[in-house]
Amino acid sequence: MFGDDWFTFYKVQSVFGEGRDFSYFDPRGYFNPWGSQYLIMGLFRYLFGFWEVAYFGLALLLRVGTAYVSYKVLL
Repeated sequence: MFGDDWFTFYKVQSVFGEGRDFSYFDPRGYFNPWGSQYLIMGLFRYLFGFWEVAYFGLALLLRVGTAYVSYKVLL
């Protein structure tokens, strides 16, 4: 994983949770420019921890799905 991914994991861990600025279920924590990234990386960390193979596998599947849908839409 790259530095910005680790930084997002750090931000999710330091901003969200009990005794922090936002609860995991507080929508105000996700209404900012990086809110969707926090949500996706928080879900990823919840499901897979810090396992890099799952991160790259999920990214690959999403990119292949996006390419397939784009191909179908444009043709």
